[in-house]
Amino acid sequence: MKFICGNSHTIALSYGQRRLANADSASLKIFPLGSGQYETTPFSEVRGSGVVFLEPSYSDNLRRFAGTSEIRESDDTWGFCLVNHNVRIYRHPMWKLYSPCFGPGFESKFKLSNAAIDLIVDADSMHIKSFLDQLLRLKINFFAISAPYPREDHPCILSGTKREIVAHLDEVARGRWSKWLSDRGILCVDPPTETRGSDGFLKSEFNAPHFPSGKIDPHHANAEYGRMMLQKIISVTSGTGSF
Repeated sequence: MKFICGNSHTIALSYGQRRLANADSASLKIFPLGSGQYETTPFSEVRGSGVVFLEPSYSDNLRRFAGTSEIRESDDTWGFCLVNHNVRIYRHPMWKLYSPCFGPGFESKFKLSNAAIDLIVDADSMHIKSFLDQLLRLKINFFAISAPYPREDHPCILSGTKREIVAHLDEVARGRWSKWLSDRGILCVDPPTETRGSDGFLKSEFNAPHFPSGKIDPHHANAEYGRMMLQKIISVTSGTGSF
């Protein structure tokens, strides 16, 4: 079986699956694990020969959609959409006062060194990395899926965080993720390059529409992005033995 799961960015992949509607996409089981807010907590551990989720919503959804309470070595392939969920970093109100040391648009009263920013980025992703390391240890067949690029209409920008700082933080985080994954031989599927504007933000035509309630969704990508991303996932992984 071929599973794709993760945080709320899996929604766009689910919508994209409906648009793609071919044999390759139909063979995928796409489902949400739960909110990305739990990614900053120790949400998993190894028990015996499997990896289990400590966060109840993740565990419940794994059982509901995949029919299992643990992830273990098998013929199954797993794609985890947990990487580059960088919104937690750049939406923090501290960036209205602080900025990186160098670069255009980085003028502020308080400046942080590159080393300090690296620590902030790594602290955000430490429990996701622990989870991926657990999967590696048990020789589970998996790959990583990146979140989309940041939205330039995100509330943090509209409320005063400089867009240059958001773009810089996202770029730093993506670079550190890329090195960490590459060092461990973990395949990561990044967003299609044509969805990124020259300024590092998601192109507006790929922005998610309003929520059913009518409230603006300033964070996610849309079904067309999901279609393109899912097509890339199928294409990139088809030559690796994963799919």
